[in-house]
Amino acid sequence: MTRPGALAAHPHRSGMVFTGAVALILAAAWAAQHALQAAHYGGPNGSRLAVVWTITFALLMLQTVMYHLERTRRLTPRIMRQLDALHVAILVPTYNEDPGYLRLGLQSFVDQSRRPDSVHVVDDGSTNTAYAEVRTWWQAAAAEAGIATTWQRVPNAGKRHAQAHGVRKSPGADIYITVDSDSCLAPNAIEQVLVPFARPQVQSVAGIVISTNHRTNLLARITDLWFVTGQLVDRSALSAMGSVLVNSGPLAAYRADVVRDNLDSYLNETFMGRPVMFSDDSLLTLYALLRGQTVQQPSAVVFTAMPEKAGHLLRMYLRWMRGSTIRSIWRMRYLPLNR
Repeated sequence: MTRPGALAAHPHRSGMVFTGAVALILAAAWAAQHALQAAHYGGPNGSRLAVVWTITFALLMLQTVMYHLERTRRLTPRIMRQLDALHVAILVPTYNEDPGYLRLGLQSFVDQSRRPDSVHVVDDGSTNTAYAEVRTWWQAAAAEAGIATTWQRVPNAGKRHAQAHGVRKSPGADIYITVDSDSCLAPNAIEQVLVPFARPQVQSVAGIVISTNHRTNLLARITDLWFVTGQLVDRSALSAMGSVLVNSGPLAAYRADVVRDNLDSYLNETFMGRPVMFSDDSLLTLYALLRGQTVQQPSAVVFTAMPEKAGHLLRMYLRWMRGSTIRSIWRMRYLPLNR
């Protein structure tokens, strides 16, 4: 049963369709104006500019059509029976996490409408806490809820190695759900993130990330808006084609073989001879893309803490961009053109 006061989310469409239509009409008018102005500059340069503006607008319209084609897969009794038979394991790496956030996330696993079969917490050599109280509470709560669990403390080696420890503790899993140590799942998140796996070709599913701390300051609020917009526009458009490029760390699900069969290369990735220990989620998504479809389930929601300081946001963004550069090269090298 869902605990009263648990974090939850639902679509709020009041005025949104009208606002979106107005914004799209204004964007179209703006693009058309620039194309017409460019066409009247005279000479070949004007024609080239008009072509550039026309192509840019066509791409915008194509993306708009694509993200409207994304459909949330519905849970039916037949699909529910099919998915209930799967062993779902959650991997929870943690390093110097605030114990309150960690406990909030673990509590959300117990509150699920479809509980996980096992949860594997790996403390990656935290230096500021041993999580003794949280560990004691969690082991009792998991036992009461019928959730198998392990809790390991290992020398610090990074998120990938922490996840690998959890994978080795759950060799019988059918689905791995990866979360961050500050992830708090909406009450139906696991149920919803599993639904697309009813289609055999789907290899990974991304959830929707919303800020837990969006009321803290303006930066957290803006970051939350940026995240949600990117997920419901860029990633929704890719999901409509079954080609999501990057799953979000706070909530993603993978067929277990995608993770287990690639575990060695996941732990030992190098670029130009140097180890790569960031951009974990995009690499797992690439493994999934090589096997089939990668999609997003907009009804699978997770709450997480957004950066509250500019320095934290900058470091996170630079890390993402470094990973994006490497991952783009890997995609061009390994993926077929139609992906």
